[in-house]
Amino acid sequence: MGGIHTSPGPIDLFSTRFNTYFMPEARGMLAGRSVDREELKEGLLALQRTWDSENVKVMEPKHHSRGMMSTEMEWTPEGSTMPEVVSAEASVGQESGHKQIRFLKVEGNPALFRV
Repeated sequence: MGGIHTSPGPIDLFSTRFNTYFMPEARGMLAGRSVDREELKEGLLALQRTWDSENVKVMEPKHHSRGMMSTEMEWTPEGSTMPEVVSAEASVGQESGHKQIRFLKVEGNPALFRV
């Protein structure tokens, strides 16, 4: 099209951000279950679908020694009266000249991570 390159479909913003923030060999733990990179991505996408972005409270991230960070999120899913609390701890390293997540441990209700 007149020198404009178009892609075959819509841009997947979640995948684009995931690939930017996570190392190619990233691994994790979701609610106590060990996951590979693809399972981590699927679980985080499932988690994202449950929260109300306007009402989620994210605690200020804490920076620990040796590239470790942690935070906590709280929100009440639509149709529920009980809030959900999820804690996250990440190991961050350098990849391609910028910081990316090597390992992510997320604790919370296991149902939140189901695809």
